[in-house]
Amino acid sequence: MDRIDRGGGGAAARQRRDATPERPRDALDGAVTDDDLHAAFAVFVADVEPRLRRAYIGWCGVDGARDATVAALGWAWEHWADVTDLTNPVG
Repeated sequence: MDRIDRGGGGAAARQRRDATPERPRDALDGAVTDDDLHAAFAVFVADVEPRLRRAYIGWCGVDGARDATVAALGWAWEHWADVTDLTNPVG
């Protein structure tokens, strides 16, 4: 998978950007295991899911909000390495 280099940050930043659910950071630098990634994402979901769902209800109704929330959290997992670098990932 090709990634766009946003410049700066050195080797550590490249390792964070290169880490994905399929290629966790432990494969890159021994710092984070699959269990760590899953646990961190579970905490993230518990925190942001209710806020996302409530925000989407006004935009696409109750049923649409559920689907939109699932899609947003799926995207977050697929891009977890980038999401963890964001200051306010929910917005």
